Amino acid sequence: MFRSQNFSGLKGATLGLSALAMLLSAPSYAATSLKLSDVITSKGDGNINLFKDITAAQLEEYRVSNSGAVVLAIDVNEAADGTEKASSQAVTFKRVVLSVTVGDVVKTYPVFSTQTKAIVAEAPGTVRAQYYTAVGDTGANRFNAINRIQEEFDSTITIPVDVNLASATAATVQIDLLLTNTSLGDPEAFYDFSNGFEGLAIVNGADAQYLTVLAPGRAEAPAVIVTAPEQTGDLSTVRSLNYFPSSTGFYLVAYEDKFPNRGDYDFNDLTVAYQVTLGRNSNGDVVQISGNAYLVTRGADYDHDWHLRIALPDAVNGNLAVTSSMPYGGAVNAIAPTEFSGSVDLHAFSGTKALFKDAPFSVVNTLAEQVLKLGPKFEFSMTLSAPLSITAMAAAPFDPYLLVRNTGYEVHLPGENATVGSLNIRDHLTTFKDANGYPFAMLMPETWEPPIERVNMSSAYPEFSEFVVSAGTLKKSWYASPVTQKVKNINGMNWRW
Repeated sequence: MFRSQNFSGLKGATLGLSALAMLLSAPSYAATSLKLSDVITSKGDGNINLFKDITAAQLEEYRVSNSGAVVLAIDVNEAADGTEKASSQAVTFKRVVLSVTVGDVVKTYPVFSTQTKAIVAEAPGTVRAQYYTAVGDTGANRFNAINRIQEEFDSTITIPVDVNLASATAATVQIDLLLTNTSLGDPEAFYDFSNGFEGLAIVNGADAQYLTVLAPGRAEAPAVIVTAPEQTGDLSTVRSLNYFPSSTGFYLVAYEDKFPNRGDYDFNDLTVAYQVTLGRNSNGDVVQISGNAYLVTRGADYDHDWHLRIALPDAVNGNLAVTSSMPYGGAVNAIAPTEFSGSVDLHAFSGTKALFKDAPFSVVNTLAEQVLKLGPKFEFSMTLSAPLSITAMAAAPFDPYLLVRNTGYEVHLPGENATVGSLNIRDHLTTFKDANGYPFAMLMPETWEPPIERVNMSSAYPEFSEFVVSAGTLKKSWYASPVTQKVKNINGMNWRW
Protein backbone atom coordinates (compact mmCIF):
# COMPACT_ATOMS: atom_id res chain seq x y z
CA MET A 1 0.00 0.00 0.00
CA PHE A 2 1.17 3.50 -0.76
CA ARG A 3 0.23 6.02 1.93
CA SER A 4 0.95 9.65 2.63
CA GLN A 5 -0.80 12.47 4.42
CA ASN A 6 -0.78 16.22 4.70
CA PHE A 7 -1.84 18.25 7.72
CA SER A 8 -2.55 21.94 7.22
CA GLY A 9 -4.29 24.61 9.26
CA LEU A 10 -7.11 26.80 7.98
CA LYS A 11 -7.77 30.41 8.92
CA GLY A 12 -11.00 32.18 9.71
CA ALA A 13 -13.24 34.91 8.44
CA THR A 14 -13.41 38.27 10.24
CA LEU A 15 -10.87 41.12 10.03
CA GLY A 16 -10.27 42.20 13.64
CA LEU A 17 -7.56 44.56 14.89
CA SER A 18 -5.16 41.75 15.75
CA ALA A 19 -5.60 40.13 12.35
CA LEU A 20 -5.06 43.45 10.61
CA ALA A 21 -1.91 44.09 12.63
CA MET A 22 -0.62 40.66 11.65
CA LEU A 23 -1.20 41.37 7.98
CA LEU A 24 0.35 44.82 8.03
CA SER A 25 3.46 43.43 9.74
CA ALA A 26 3.72 40.39 7.46
CA PRO A 27 6.90 40.04 5.39
CA SER A 28 6.83 41.47 1.86
CA TYR A 29 6.79 39.19 -1.18
CA ALA A 30 8.95 39.47 -4.26
CA ALA A 31 5.91 38.93 -6.48
CA THR A 32 3.58 41.93 -6.53
CA SER A 33 -0.07 41.05 -7.06
CA LEU A 34 -1.23 41.99 -10.55
CA LYS A 35 -4.58 42.51 -12.27
CA LEU A 36 -4.84 40.23 -15.32
CA SER A 37 -5.80 41.21 -18.85
CA ASP A 38 -8.17 38.28 -19.40
CA VAL A 39 -11.48 38.11 -17.54
CA ILE A 40 -14.43 35.82 -16.97
CA THR A 41 -16.81 36.98 -19.70
CA SER A 42 -20.49 37.85 -19.39
CA LYS A 43 -21.21 34.36 -20.77
CA GLY A 44 -19.72 32.88 -17.61
CA ASP A 45 -16.50 31.53 -19.07
CA GLY A 46 -12.91 32.65 -19.10
CA ASN A 47 -9.81 31.41 -20.87
CA ILE A 48 -7.11 33.16 -18.88
CA ASN A 49 -3.67 33.32 -20.51
CA LEU A 50 -1.40 34.08 -17.55
CA PHE A 51 1.60 34.75 -19.75
CA LYS A 52 -0.06 37.81 -21.28
CA ASP A 53 0.86 39.57 -18.05
CA ILE A 54 3.60 37.62 -16.25
CA THR A 55 6.61 35.42 -16.98
CA ALA A 56 7.20 31.84 -15.92
CA ALA A 57 9.66 33.01 -13.29
CA GLN A 58 7.05 35.34 -11.83
CA LEU A 59 4.46 32.55 -11.86
CA GLU A 60 6.80 30.41 -9.78
CA GLU A 61 7.26 33.33 -7.35
CA TYR A 62 3.50 33.52 -6.89
CA ARG A 63 3.32 29.75 -6.36
CA VAL A 64 6.06 29.82 -3.72
CA SER A 65 4.48 32.87 -2.08
CA ASN A 66 1.25 30.88 -1.63
CA SER A 67 2.93 27.72 -0.25
CA GLY A 68 2.64 25.68 -3.42
CA ALA A 69 -0.50 27.07 -5.02
CA VAL A 70 -1.44 29.44 -7.81
CA VAL A 71 -3.97 31.85 -6.31
CA LEU A 72 -6.26 34.10 -8.34
CA ALA A 73 -8.44 36.83 -6.85
CA ILE A 74 -11.84 37.57 -8.35
CA ASP A 75 -13.64 40.92 -8.45
CA VAL A 76 -17.28 39.85 -8.14
CA ASN A 77 -19.28 42.16 -10.41
CA GLU A 78 -22.96 41.28 -10.20
CA ALA A 79 -26.26 43.11 -10.58
CA ALA A 80 -27.15 44.83 -7.31
CA ASP A 81 -30.81 43.86 -7.29
CA GLY A 82 -32.95 41.38 -5.36
CA THR A 83 -30.96 39.68 -2.62
CA GLU A 84 -27.72 40.62 -4.40
CA LYS A 85 -26.71 44.16 -3.54
CA ALA A 86 -23.67 46.36 -3.43
CA SER A 87 -22.68 45.01 -0.03
CA SER A 88 -23.11 41.31 -0.88
CA GLN A 89 -23.08 39.51 -4.23
CA ALA A 90 -21.76 36.19 -5.51
CA VAL A 91 -21.03 33.79 -8.35
CA THR A 92 -20.72 29.99 -8.42
CA PHE A 93 -17.93 27.93 -9.99
CA LYS A 94 -18.57 24.88 -12.11
CA ARG A 95 -14.98 24.27 -13.20
CA VAL A 96 -11.50 25.75 -12.75
CA VAL A 97 -8.58 24.06 -14.52
CA LEU A 98 -4.98 25.27 -14.71
CA SER A 99 -3.00 23.91 -17.69
CA VAL A 100 0.77 24.32 -17.70
CA THR A 101 3.18 23.36 -20.47
CA VAL A 102 6.69 22.39 -19.40
CA GLY A 103 8.81 21.21 -22.32
CA ASP A 104 6.44 19.23 -24.48
CA VAL A 105 4.32 18.00 -21.57
CA VAL A 106 0.99 19.60 -20.64
CA LYS A 107 -0.01 19.12 -17.01
CA THR A 108 -3.53 19.91 -15.85
CA TYR A 109 -4.61 20.91 -12.35
CA PRO A 110 -8.41 20.63 -12.02
CA VAL A 111 -8.53 20.73 -8.21
CA PHE A 112 -9.34 24.12 -6.74
CA SER A 113 -11.00 25.68 -3.72
CA THR A 114 -12.50 28.96 -2.56
CA GLN A 115 -13.45 30.21 0.90
CA THR A 116 -17.16 29.43 0.51
CA LYS A 117 -19.64 26.93 -0.92
CA ALA A 118 -23.38 26.90 -1.51
CA ILE A 119 -25.92 24.17 -2.21
CA VAL A 120 -27.60 25.16 -5.48
CA ALA A 121 -29.20 23.59 -8.56
CA GLU A 122 -27.71 23.91 -12.02
CA ALA A 123 -30.18 25.07 -14.68
CA PRO A 124 -32.47 23.63 -15.87
CA GLY A 125 -32.43 21.00 -13.11
CA THR A 126 -33.88 21.19 -9.63
CA VAL A 127 -31.58 18.82 -7.73
CA ARG A 128 -29.15 20.76 -5.56
CA ALA A 129 -25.50 19.98 -4.88
CA GLN A 130 -22.53 21.74 -3.28
CA TYR A 131 -20.42 24.07 -5.41
CA TYR A 132 -17.62 26.50 -4.61
CA THR A 133 -18.64 30.16 -4.68
CA ALA A 134 -17.05 33.61 -4.59
CA VAL A 135 -18.75 36.23 -2.42
CA GLY A 136 -17.88 39.92 -2.51
CA ASP A 137 -18.96 43.56 -2.33
CA THR A 138 -18.23 46.79 -4.15
CA GLY A 139 -15.12 47.42 -2.04
CA ALA A 140 -15.94 51.10 -1.61
CA ASN A 141 -15.31 51.25 2.14
CA ARG A 142 -12.07 49.30 2.55
CA PHE A 143 -10.19 51.92 4.50
CA ASN A 144 -7.59 49.41 5.69
CA ALA A 145 -6.55 48.31 2.19
CA ILE A 146 -2.95 49.09 1.27
CA ASN A 147 -3.08 48.44 -2.47
CA ARG A 148 -5.43 48.27 -5.45
CA ILE A 149 -5.85 44.51 -5.26
CA GLN A 150 -7.03 44.68 -1.65
CA GLU A 151 -9.40 47.52 -2.55
CA GLU A 152 -11.03 45.98 -5.63
CA PHE A 153 -11.00 42.21 -5.25
CA ASP A 154 -13.17 39.96 -3.10
CA SER A 155 -12.41 36.25 -2.97
CA THR A 156 -9.62 33.92 -3.99
CA ILE A 157 -9.39 30.76 -6.07
CA THR A 158 -6.63 28.45 -4.88
CA ILE A 159 -5.16 25.86 -7.26
CA PRO A 160 -2.56 23.54 -5.65
CA VAL A 161 0.46 22.96 -7.94
CA ASP A 162 3.13 20.44 -6.99
CA VAL A 163 5.86 21.32 -9.51
CA ASN A 164 8.24 24.21 -10.12
CA LEU A 165 6.79 26.45 -12.84
CA ALA A 166 9.86 28.54 -13.62
CA SER A 167 10.48 26.70 -16.91
CA ALA A 168 6.87 26.68 -18.11
CA THR A 169 6.26 27.87 -21.67
CA ALA A 170 2.47 28.26 -21.37
CA ALA A 171 0.00 28.62 -18.52
CA THR A 172 -3.75 29.08 -18.89
CA VAL A 173 -6.69 28.85 -16.53
CA GLN A 174 -10.10 27.80 -17.83
CA ILE A 175 -12.93 29.02 -15.62
CA ASP A 176 -16.59 28.13 -16.09
CA LEU A 177 -19.23 29.66 -13.86
CA LEU A 178 -22.31 27.63 -12.98
CA LEU A 179 -25.59 28.61 -14.62
CA THR A 180 -27.88 28.32 -11.63
CA ASN A 181 -31.61 27.68 -11.92
CA THR A 182 -32.80 31.15 -10.92
CA SER A 183 -36.44 30.14 -11.36
CA LEU A 184 -36.09 28.45 -7.96
CA GLY A 185 -35.42 31.79 -6.28
CA ASP A 186 -32.74 31.88 -3.61
CA PRO A 187 -30.13 30.65 -3.13
CA GLU A 188 -29.86 30.11 -6.93
CA ALA A 189 -30.84 33.73 -7.73
CA PHE A 190 -28.13 35.03 -5.43
CA TYR A 191 -25.37 32.73 -6.70
CA ASP A 192 -25.99 33.28 -10.43
CA PHE A 193 -23.88 35.34 -12.84
CA SER A 194 -25.69 38.19 -14.55
CA ASN A 195 -23.84 41.44 -14.93
CA GLY A 196 -20.94 41.50 -17.34
CA PHE A 197 -17.41 40.31 -16.78
CA GLU A 198 -15.67 39.32 -13.54
CA GLY A 199 -12.15 40.69 -13.21
CA LEU A 200 -9.21 38.55 -12.06
CA ALA A 201 -5.81 39.11 -10.49
CA ILE A 202 -2.92 36.83 -9.64
CA VAL A 203 -1.97 37.45 -6.03
CA ASN A 204 0.84 36.86 -3.60
CA GLY A 205 0.45 35.28 -0.19
CA ALA A 206 -0.04 38.56 1.68
CA ASP A 207 -2.92 39.76 -0.50
CA ALA A 208 -4.50 36.29 -0.61
CA GLN A 209 -4.44 36.20 3.20
CA TYR A 210 -5.86 39.73 3.44
CA LEU A 211 -8.89 38.84 1.29
CA THR A 212 -9.40 35.54 3.13
CA VAL A 213 -9.54 37.30 6.50
CA LEU A 214 -11.58 40.25 5.20
CA ALA A 215 -14.30 38.00 3.71
CA PRO A 216 -16.22 40.85 2.03
CA GLY A 217 -19.96 40.36 1.58
CA ARG A 218 -20.05 37.05 3.42
CA ALA A 219 -22.03 38.18 6.47
CA GLU A 220 -25.03 39.10 4.30
CA ALA A 221 -24.85 36.18 1.83
CA PRO A 222 -27.65 33.60 2.06
CA ALA A 223 -27.01 29.89 2.66
CA VAL A 224 -23.25 30.35 2.69
CA ILE A 225 -21.04 27.41 3.70
CA VAL A 226 -17.64 28.49 4.97
CA THR A 227 -14.92 26.10 3.81
CA ALA A 228 -12.39 27.57 6.25
CA PRO A 229 -14.43 28.12 9.45
CA GLU A 230 -13.52 30.84 11.90
CA GLN A 231 -11.30 29.61 14.68
CA THR A 232 -13.17 29.52 17.97
CA GLY A 233 -13.10 27.59 21.20
CA ASP A 234 -16.05 25.44 20.10
CA LEU A 235 -14.78 21.85 19.92
CA SER A 236 -17.36 21.02 17.22
CA THR A 237 -15.69 23.53 14.87
CA VAL A 238 -13.25 22.34 12.20
CA ARG A 239 -9.89 23.99 12.80
CA SER A 240 -7.72 21.94 10.44
CA LEU A 241 -8.03 19.38 7.67
CA ASN A 242 -6.23 16.07 7.43
CA TYR A 243 -6.17 14.67 3.87
CA PHE A 244 -5.68 11.06 2.81
CA PRO A 245 -3.55 10.41 0.85
CA SER A 246 -2.78 14.17 0.47
CA SER A 247 -4.53 17.47 -0.21
CA THR A 248 -4.06 17.08 -3.98
CA GLY A 249 -3.72 13.30 -4.26
CA PHE A 250 -5.99 10.28 -4.54
CA TYR A 251 -5.71 6.62 -3.71
CA LEU A 252 -5.98 4.51 -6.84
CA VAL A 253 -7.42 1.07 -6.07
CA ALA A 254 -7.63 -1.66 -8.74
CA TYR A 255 -9.39 -5.03 -8.73
CA GLU A 256 -9.39 -8.43 -10.40
CA ASP A 257 -13.01 -9.60 -10.18
CA LYS A 258 -12.74 -13.34 -10.96
CA PHE A 259 -12.03 -14.00 -7.27
CA PRO A 260 -11.22 -16.60 -6.01
CA ASN A 261 -9.79 -17.50 -9.45
CA ARG A 262 -7.06 -15.32 -10.88
CA GLY A 263 -8.67 -15.04 -14.35
CA ASP A 264 -6.80 -13.06 -17.00
CA TYR A 265 -5.24 -10.97 -14.21
CA ASP A 266 -5.15 -7.79 -16.27
CA PHE A 267 -6.12 -5.95 -13.06
CA ASN A 268 -8.29 -3.40 -14.83
CA ASP A 269 -11.72 -4.90 -14.08
CA LEU A 270 -12.45 -1.86 -11.96
CA THR A 271 -10.23 1.05 -10.97
CA VAL A 272 -11.46 3.70 -8.54
CA ALA A 273 -9.76 6.85 -7.28
CA TYR A 274 -10.78 8.17 -3.87
CA GLN A 275 -9.79 10.73 -1.28
CA VAL A 276 -10.86 11.13 2.35
CA THR A 277 -10.63 14.29 4.46
CA LEU A 278 -10.86 14.48 8.24
CA GLY A 279 -12.01 17.76 9.77
CA ARG A 280 -10.38 18.17 13.19
CA ASN A 281 -11.06 20.55 16.06
CA SER A 282 -8.57 22.51 18.14
CA ASN A 283 -7.76 19.37 20.17
CA GLY A 284 -7.02 17.39 17.01
CA ASP A 285 -10.14 15.24 17.39
CA VAL A 286 -12.26 14.34 14.36
CA VAL A 287 -15.59 16.16 14.00
CA GLN A 288 -16.19 15.70 10.27
CA ILE A 289 -15.32 13.04 7.70
CA SER A 290 -15.76 13.78 4.00
CA GLY A 291 -14.45 12.57 0.69
CA ASN A 292 -15.01 11.85 -2.96
CA ALA A 293 -14.37 9.10 -5.47
CA TYR A 294 -14.16 8.70 -9.25
CA LEU A 295 -14.78 5.62 -11.36
CA VAL A 296 -11.70 5.39 -13.60
CA THR A 297 -11.71 2.10 -15.57
CA ARG A 298 -14.13 -0.77 -16.14
CA GLY A 299 -12.60 -3.68 -18.03
CA ALA A 300 -14.92 -6.52 -17.08
CA ASP A 301 -17.80 -8.68 -18.23
CA TYR A 302 -19.04 -8.89 -14.65
CA ASP A 303 -21.08 -6.19 -12.95
CA HIS A 304 -20.09 -4.67 -9.59
CA ASP A 305 -20.89 -2.37 -6.71
CA TRP A 306 -18.07 -0.34 -5.16
CA HIS A 307 -18.07 0.42 -1.44
CA LEU A 308 -15.93 2.47 0.92
CA ARG A 309 -16.18 1.21 4.49
CA ILE A 310 -14.95 3.44 7.33
CA ALA A 311 -14.75 1.62 10.65
CA LEU A 312 -15.86 3.69 13.65
CA PRO A 313 -16.66 2.80 17.27
CA ASP A 314 -20.23 1.63 17.86
CA ALA A 315 -20.95 4.64 20.07
CA VAL A 316 -20.22 7.15 17.30
CA ASN A 317 -23.21 8.73 15.57
CA GLY A 318 -24.06 11.73 13.44
CA ASN A 319 -25.43 12.80 10.07
CA LEU A 320 -24.38 11.58 6.63
CA ALA A 321 -25.03 13.33 3.29
CA VAL A 322 -24.07 11.87 -0.09
CA THR A 323 -24.09 13.13 -3.67
CA SER A 324 -23.52 11.22 -6.89
CA SER A 325 -23.08 12.97 -10.22
CA MET A 326 -22.29 12.28 -13.86
CA PRO A 327 -19.77 14.17 -16.03
CA TYR A 328 -20.51 16.26 -19.11
CA GLY A 329 -23.36 18.08 -17.39
CA GLY A 330 -25.11 14.84 -16.46
CA ALA A 331 -27.50 14.08 -13.63
CA VAL A 332 -26.75 15.00 -10.03
CA ASN A 333 -28.38 13.02 -7.24
CA ALA A 334 -28.13 14.54 -3.78
CA ILE A 335 -29.62 12.56 -0.90
CA ALA A 336 -30.82 14.43 2.17
CA PRO A 337 -28.72 13.86 5.30
CA THR A 338 -29.51 10.70 7.23
CA GLU A 339 -28.45 9.55 10.67
CA PHE A 340 -25.72 6.95 11.09
CA SER A 341 -24.34 5.02 14.04
CA GLY A 342 -21.07 3.12 14.26
CA SER A 343 -19.12 2.08 11.18
CA VAL A 344 -20.26 3.48 7.84
CA ASP A 345 -20.39 1.41 4.65
CA LEU A 346 -20.73 3.86 1.75
CA HIS A 347 -22.37 2.25 -1.28
CA ALA A 348 -20.72 4.65 -3.71
CA PHE A 349 -21.08 3.11 -7.19
CA SER A 350 -23.93 0.70 -7.87
CA GLY A 351 -24.12 -1.38 -11.05
CA THR A 352 -20.86 -0.21 -12.62
CA LYS A 353 -21.72 -1.76 -15.98
CA ALA A 354 -24.17 1.07 -16.67
CA LEU A 355 -22.35 3.99 -15.08
CA PHE A 356 -20.11 5.32 -17.85
CA LYS A 357 -22.30 7.74 -19.79
CA ASP A 358 -22.52 7.11 -23.57
CA ALA A 359 -19.50 4.79 -23.54
CA PRO A 360 -19.00 3.37 -27.08
CA PHE A 361 -17.47 0.10 -25.77
CA SER A 362 -18.59 -2.46 -23.19
CA VAL A 363 -15.24 -1.91 -21.48
CA VAL A 364 -14.10 1.61 -20.70
CA ASN A 365 -10.61 3.13 -20.54
CA THR A 366 -8.90 -0.25 -20.96
CA LEU A 367 -8.51 -0.53 -24.75
CA ALA A 368 -5.42 0.94 -26.39
CA GLU A 369 -7.44 2.85 -29.00
CA GLN A 370 -9.97 4.36 -26.58
CA VAL A 371 -10.05 8.07 -25.80
CA LEU A 372 -10.24 8.53 -22.04
CA LYS A 373 -13.86 8.61 -20.91
CA LEU A 374 -14.81 10.41 -17.70
CA GLY A 375 -16.66 8.34 -15.13
CA PRO A 376 -19.15 9.25 -12.39
CA LYS A 377 -18.22 10.98 -9.14
CA PHE A 378 -19.35 10.22 -5.59
CA GLU A 379 -19.10 12.67 -2.67
CA PHE A 380 -19.96 12.25 0.99
CA SER A 381 -19.87 14.28 4.20
CA MET A 382 -20.30 12.99 7.76
CA THR A 383 -20.81 15.31 10.71
CA LEU A 384 -20.14 13.61 14.06
CA SER A 385 -22.36 14.38 17.03
CA ALA A 386 -19.32 14.41 19.33
CA PRO A 387 -15.56 14.72 18.73
CA LEU A 388 -13.71 11.44 18.12
CA SER A 389 -10.06 10.71 18.80
CA ILE A 390 -8.35 9.90 15.50
CA THR A 391 -6.79 6.84 17.14
CA ALA A 392 -10.26 5.39 17.78
CA MET A 393 -11.13 5.09 14.09
CA ALA A 394 -9.71 2.85 11.39
CA ALA A 395 -6.56 4.10 9.74
CA ALA A 396 -6.37 5.16 6.11
CA PRO A 397 -6.74 3.87 3.41
CA PHE A 398 -9.87 2.49 5.15
CA ASP A 399 -11.65 -0.38 3.35
CA PRO A 400 -12.43 0.14 -0.36
CA TYR A 401 -14.04 -3.06 -1.57
CA LEU A 402 -15.83 -4.54 -4.54
CA LEU A 403 -19.01 -6.59 -4.52
CA VAL A 404 -19.14 -8.71 -7.68
CA ARG A 405 -22.82 -9.05 -8.55
CA ASN A 406 -22.36 -12.11 -10.78
CA THR A 407 -20.69 -14.23 -8.08
CA GLY A 408 -21.84 -12.53 -4.88
CA TYR A 409 -18.26 -12.38 -3.58
CA GLU A 410 -16.57 -9.33 -2.07
CA VAL A 411 -13.03 -8.37 -3.05
CA HIS A 412 -11.07 -6.46 -0.40
CA LEU A 413 -7.48 -5.32 0.00
CA PRO A 414 -5.30 -8.02 1.56
CA GLY A 415 -5.60 -7.84 5.33
CA GLU A 416 -9.14 -6.44 5.34
CA ASN A 417 -12.12 -8.48 6.52
CA ALA A 418 -15.18 -9.48 4.55
CA THR A 419 -18.42 -7.94 5.79
CA VAL A 420 -20.56 -9.80 8.31
CA GLY A 421 -23.05 -12.09 6.57
CA SER A 422 -21.23 -12.00 3.24
CA LEU A 423 -20.97 -14.96 0.89
CA ASN A 424 -17.22 -14.89 1.49
CA ILE A 425 -17.70 -15.78 5.14
CA ARG A 426 -20.17 -18.53 4.31
CA ASP A 427 -17.75 -20.07 1.79
CA HIS A 428 -14.62 -19.43 3.91
CA LEU A 429 -13.11 -17.17 1.22
CA THR A 430 -11.81 -14.36 3.38
CA THR A 431 -8.17 -14.20 2.28
CA PHE A 432 -7.79 -11.87 -0.66
CA LYS A 433 -4.62 -13.39 -2.09
CA ASP A 434 -4.32 -16.68 -3.96
CA ALA A 435 -2.09 -19.56 -2.88
CA ASN A 436 0.91 -17.95 -4.62
CA GLY A 437 0.47 -14.59 -2.92
CA TYR A 438 -1.14 -12.75 -5.84
CA PRO A 439 -3.67 -10.17 -4.57
CA PHE A 440 -7.12 -9.49 -6.05
CA ALA A 441 -7.15 -5.83 -4.97
CA MET A 442 -4.26 -3.39 -4.70
CA LEU A 443 -3.63 0.24 -3.86
CA MET A 444 -1.58 1.78 -6.63
CA PRO A 445 0.39 5.02 -6.83
CA GLU A 446 -1.20 7.69 -9.00
CA THR A 447 1.45 7.14 -11.68
CA TRP A 448 0.28 3.54 -12.21
CA GLU A 449 -1.25 2.75 -15.60
CA PRO A 450 -3.55 -0.29 -15.89
CA PRO A 451 -2.73 -3.06 -18.37
CA ILE A 452 -4.83 -2.99 -21.52
CA GLU A 453 -7.48 -5.68 -22.01
CA ARG A 454 -6.34 -9.31 -21.60
CA VAL A 455 -2.73 -8.34 -20.82
CA ASN A 456 -1.55 -10.02 -17.63
CA MET A 457 -0.16 -7.66 -15.01
CA SER A 458 3.17 -9.51 -15.02
CA SER A 459 3.44 -9.02 -18.78
CA ALA A 460 2.64 -5.30 -18.56
CA TYR A 461 4.96 -4.86 -15.56
CA PRO A 462 7.86 -7.36 -15.82
CA GLU A 463 9.02 -6.69 -12.23
CA PHE A 464 5.59 -7.29 -10.70
CA SER A 465 5.93 -11.06 -10.20
CA GLU A 466 9.20 -10.66 -8.34
CA PHE A 467 7.55 -8.07 -6.12
CA VAL A 468 4.68 -10.46 -5.31
CA VAL A 469 6.81 -13.59 -4.81
CA SER A 470 9.11 -11.68 -2.45
CA ALA A 471 6.08 -10.51 -0.42
CA GLY A 472 6.87 -6.94 -1.36
CA THR A 473 10.50 -6.92 -0.24
CA LEU A 474 11.97 -6.74 -3.77
CA LYS A 475 11.23 -4.55 -6.80
CA LYS A 476 9.22 -2.10 -4.71
CA SER A 477 9.09 0.32 -7.64
CA TRP A 478 7.76 -2.28 -10.07
CA TYR A 479 5.04 0.13 -11.22
CA ALA A 480 7.65 2.57 -12.58
CA SER A 481 8.77 0.17 -15.36
CA PRO A 482 5.78 -0.70 -17.57
CA VAL A 483 5.92 -2.06 -21.11
CA THR A 484 4.52 1.09 -22.72
CA GLN A 485 2.47 -0.57 -25.46
CA LYS A 486 0.82 -2.89 -22.91
CA VAL A 487 -0.63 -0.27 -20.55
CA LYS A 488 -3.33 2.37 -20.79
CA ASN A 489 -2.19 5.94 -20.21
CA ILE A 490 -4.55 7.31 -17.54
CA ASN A 491 -2.04 9.02 -15.28
CA GLY A 492 -1.87 12.72 -14.54
CA MET A 493 -5.28 12.31 -12.91
CA ASN A 494 -7.01 13.25 -16.16
CA TRP A 495 -10.05 11.33 -14.89
CA ARG A 496 -10.95 14.13 -12.47
CA TRP A 497 -13.60 16.72 -13.29
